[in-house]
Amino acid sequence: MAFSFVHTADLHLDCPFEGLGEVPPELAALLKDSTFRALDRIVDLCIERKTTFLVVAGDVYNATDKSLRAQLRLQNSLARLAEAGIPSYIVHGNHDPANGWSAALDWPDTAHFLSSGKCGTFPVICHGTEIASVSGISYPKGAVTENLAARLSPPKDSPFSVAVLHCNCGQVGGYEPYSPCTLDELVLSGFDYWALGHIHKGSILRKQAPVVLYPGNPQGLNPKETGPKGCYLIHVSDTKVVDLEFVETDAVRWSYAKVACSGMTREQELIDKAQETLDEIRNQAGRPALVRLFLTGRTALHRTLARPNLLREITEGLRGIGCAPDEIVWLESIQNQTKLDIDLEERRISEDFLGDFLRAIQEARANSEKLAELKDVLKPLFSDRRGHKYLPELNDEQLLAWLDEAENYGLDALIGGAEE
Repeated sequence: MAFSFVHTADLHLDCPFEGLGEVPPELAALLKDSTFRALDRIVDLCIERKTTFLVVAGDVYNATDKSLRAQLRLQNSLARLAEAGIPSYIVHGNHDPANGWSAALDWPDTAHFLSSGKCGTFPVICHGTEIASVSGISYPKGAVTENLAARLSPPKDSPFSVAVLHCNCGQVGGYEPYSPCTLDELVLSGFDYWALGHIHKGSILRKQAPVVLYPGNPQGLNPKETGPKGCYLIHVSDTKVVDLEFVETDAVRWSYAKVACSGMTREQELIDKAQETLDEIRNQAGRPALVRLFLTGRTALHRTLARPNLLREITEGLRGIGCAPDEIVWLESIQNQTKLDIDLEERRISEDFLGDFLRAIQEARANSEKLAELKDVLKPLFSDRRGHKYLPELNDEQLLAWLDEAENYGLDALIGGAEE
């Protein structure tokens, strides 16, 4: 029998958006409601495409003590699915574990919350026949370091078995190592599909059976969570996954964009190019967007851009005014990554302190042993659990990026930064 189901995770319902400063009232209202709108789009998708069921792989809510507003919105959403005859299967993760507060609410009979005590399994019945099974386990508390995947096993006679788990598969950097497991463990488990949650960047870890997939979160929650966000519509035929369809659900989109400033000599050129970039994002996103622009390249404007308040004033001047609410492209900030407009190769061969500095940076870039030494020096910082969540992955690519930044800082300090 052919059927389909939706896999989503990390809804973080009622998550606040912080650090944005002053935004237009209509955008503030949209941000406040964006996680709920993403949920509405997921439910709409299930109903419009007549999916067989929905799975939610953890962090349904944003806090251990779930907000009542979020619980009521979820209740309403699952009731809509129930009216359409679509069951839902939900596990809780580190943000919304079982030991947090929950209101005593009535839930539809078709809404199945998997226990935190042990692995639970529900059969999926269609026209009187079991076509699949859904197994999973919720977090009993916020910080779960046990490998919960080891507790999950598929029913022997299930025609198509789905495992739902909130976990860090493969120790993805930047995320807490909750319920750590390896891809090999999941592949050998006997399940046909692993519906994972916890990692906000969507990724398909394995396309062939068993399929292992992170859908990412359906709504970006901060400036680092850029690009389209959504869920996956999984198509199954003859007990095999035949298609993985990504469907966008974000109500507001975070975007990064670069503005190449090489050759620019006037502020007007920069402002015009930045406005052109914002217009392109407005046309492509198809929804409200919050944008962070990065100014790049060697330019005569480099020193000018270091003047106090200049970037803030340009930002305020470029912010969308008078747009319809669904066309707002809000310029969150402008980050200056331009460089001094100098002949770097000529400076690098000069016999002075600046030349020595530039040659040292170049040697570190080109020498794998030097990079390894730098990595060893920094390793204690990255291995500390307190910093693990906030630091990027420590690899050669990141080290090279930091060397570039060090070179730029050094040039500004040794040659001169802002105009007097």
